[in-house]
Amino acid sequence: MLPVAVDSTNNIVRFISKKAILSKERILNTDGKTTFLGLTDKITLKSEKILYDEENHRLYWLNVLIGDIKNNIIGIYHGVTKRDLPLFLNEQEWRFNHRYTGKNFMNKIQKYVLKSHPCPKKAIITVLNLSEPYYAHVSDG
Repeated sequence: MLPVAVDSTNNIVRFISKKAILSKERILNTDGKTTFLGLTDKITLKSEKILYDEENHRLYWLNVLIGDIKNNIIGIYHGVTKRDLPLFLNEQEWRFNHRYTGKNFMNKIQKYVLKSHPCPKKAIITVLNLSEPYYAHVSDG
């Protein structure tokens, strides 16, 4: 999960090309937004208007996930600053990817802790400050 700094065709094409393996056999479901049209030669687009009133429309679970993240920002964290957004999104991605861990949850945490190295708060703040210009374009909404 990463915010996209500027919603433009060139930026979307560059972003998705870096983050996904593109081929005409793959299908990218969109809501018909024109910024995705720059990908038509690299991937199959299923770009059509979504009828959100329909039960289980094509992007239903994506909307549920985005809604859960938004509720966490508002309800649990009471807002996230632009500077801290990358850390928050990484946490949400980790939670989503490990949602079915069940009884092995603590074993998984132990594995990660044993393989990780301490990072001083000053180093974390430095990285966040260096990345802030990129996230300054992301809207608060």
